[in-house]
Formats: sequence, C-alpha cells, structure tokens
Amino acid sequence: MSRIYIMCMHVLSSTASACSEVVKGLVFRKNVAHKHMPSKCRNPRLLLLSGVLGHSHVGFSSFSSIEQEKDHLDKSVCKMMEICRPDVIMVEKTVSRDIQELLLKEGVTLVLDMKLNRLQRIARCSGAPILSFSEVLSKPKLKQCDYFHIEKVTEEHNLTCSTGVGKRPSKTLMFLEGFHKPLGCTVGLLLPF
Repeated sequence: MSRIYIMCMHVLSSTASACSEVVKGLVFRKNVAHKHMPSKCRNPRLLLLSGVLGHSHVGFSSFSSIEQEKDHLDKSVCKMMEICRPDVIMVEKTVSRDIQELLLKEGVTLVLDMKLNRLQRIARCSGAPILSFSEVLSKPKLKQCDYFHIEKVTEEHNLTCSTGVGKRPSKTLMFLEGFHKPLGCTVGLLLPF
C-alpha cells in the first residue's frame, strides 16, 4: 500500500471569501534561473541533480588551469545534454554562470538551489532518481510529468508595505503536474486576512 502525500500552501487575499484549489502534483516557491529560460513545458523530461554543477577550484589557480577546467566542464555538460536530453534540470545547490548560459542556449529550464527534501519529494512522486553529475553520464532513464510551469501569484494584503505604495507582493510558484503514479497533491488555499 503506497502513501499519498498532501502539501498545503496558502496565499493571503483581501477578498471576503476563502477558496481552495487542488493541484494534482507538486507546487513550490521557486523560479527559473534565467528570465529567458522556458517557464512552461508539456511532458518535460526531468533531471534531478544533487550537489553543485560547476567549477570546483578552491584557492588560487592559474588562468590556464581555470580555462582547462571550464573547457572540460563545457564538454561534460554537452555530453550530458546529448545523452539525457532533459527539458528541466533541478539542482540541489548552485550552478556556475557558464553552465547557466550554456543551458540557456540549449533551451533547457534550470531551477537552482532546490532543497534536498524538495528534490526527494519530486523523486518520490515522479520516480526519477536524484543523481550526481558523474552518474548522469551513465545514461539514466529520465522520468516525466504532464506539465511544468511557473506562475506569479499576487498576494492582496499590505498594499502600503515597504515594497512601495500600490505595489502588490507576489509569490513565484513552480508547478509540476500530472505524474504517472499520482502519489501526492498540493492544496492551494486562498485565505482572507
């Protein structure tokens, strides 16, 4: 017997009535790494990476060794793209700027600084493994969901707060909907304040 995981999110509103919406999937407060990366994708291939994706030099290095490491990393990322062909890459920690630019050119959506427990939740619902960068080159089978998208939700409270008069605070939400084995959902609550 498998468990079904339910997560609740709330957004404050000045409207008198409260309402809710059930999303058949997962919702997180996250945004893509670059504003020109795709923010919507049908049937995306999901790649979940643990750790850091980028330069590993510590301390002082010569310019030639930094260039060699950059070239090696670029070749490895190109090989990863050739092997896996992911549409969305979610990384536990950070990704170097060079790799972000390379993924932008490839048309891949990158989500940075995903907490490990969020990656584990996505892995549990999608069946996708969480891989290290070295494991990616061993041709893993990527999993999919039906729809990935990013939405900005405006909160309608505190209109005269420090963000400026008339500005409405907002949350950027990442949706992963329609997993093949539905093991979780998110309940979105619109709450009056």
